[in-house]
Amino acid sequence: MVHRIGNTECNGTKFQSRSFGQAAKLSCVLIGATALLPACGEAWLGRGHGILAIISDDLETKTWAELHGIEVFALEKNLAARLRNKSFDYMFSVANHAMLSPAIISLPRHLAINYHDSLLPTYAGHHATSWAILSKERKHGVSWHIMETRVDAGDIVAQSEIGIDNHETAQSLNLKCFQAAISTFGSLIGHLECGTLIRETQNPANRSFFTRTHLPPAAGVI
Repeated sequence: MVHRIGNTECNGTKFQSRSFGQAAKLSCVLIGATALLPACGEAWLGRGHGILAIISDDLETKTWAELHGIEVFALEKNLAARLRNKSFDYMFSVANHAMLSPAIISLPRHLAINYHDSLLPTYAGHHATSWAILSKERKHGVSWHIMETRVDAGDIVAQSEIGIDNHETAQSLNLKCFQAAISTFGSLIGHLECGTLIRETQNPANRSFFTRTHLPPAAGVI
């Protein structure tokens, strides 16, 4: 895999705060579901940072949050109002299929960042791994990008390329994406710690987008 995020070491040493000589502690809110969210949460906590809240209706994710003593919120209409009095640095959207309002995206002090299982700007939207296989792609990948009101269109802050094998299935490619997501998230954390994050604007001319209801010809039936 090729990580386009670059080096995450801060002058070859662990990041230290300028004022106190101690590792800076960042805070975040995580929103989403599936086993990937707790995996990213473990990586974040493992670097000594804090998780202010988890936003999820997923039982596995809620159970993980409760084991770590993290407050859990449901994704509901008044969510922005409930979180407005909480102060945190970043929001990470991981395997989250809900559209987030501008009010929610603007909550973190710094950035709201979303994970997507494709090499954006291609295969934005839903079922990216399935569409890549159906299109006979030889490579795929994952992206972390800044969240904005348009789906999967914000600046890219991390990407990792994955090869697609001859007999690849959506399940096996999803597993590759899972592993690449965790790896790139670790590198992303390093850049947030160091203040070395690089944003790459997506080229809209290369964008392809698939809705949740988009089906292949003949609904994929042979």
